[in-house]
Amino acid sequence: MFLMHIKWLVKFFKEPEWQARQREKTKELERLRQQEDEEEERIVDEYREVGMHLKNFPQEDVFRAKKLVSSFIKSAEEIEEVLLHPINILADEDC
Repeated sequence: MFLMHIKWLVKFFKEPEWQARQREKTKELERLRQQEDEEEERIVDEYREVGMHLKNFPQEDVFRAKKLVSSFIKSAEEIEEVLLHPINILADEDC
């Protein structure tokens, strides 16, 4: 029984149609990986550019700007939490 399955698998993997499908899948995965790599590289380049622009500003101003952006992000996360879990927030306020 086991040998029969092995022979079937070998025959299946040697079929040109199956091999062609696998090559297409591999090409598609490689294309997607390439797109992800390019997107990641673009984002890194943008951060690099922002960093270079920040070097032209006084350190104290940069520190205050980072702190402000951080507070915006924290506020957005808190708002998102309220929107996603309003029942939990309301229950906490009643206590």
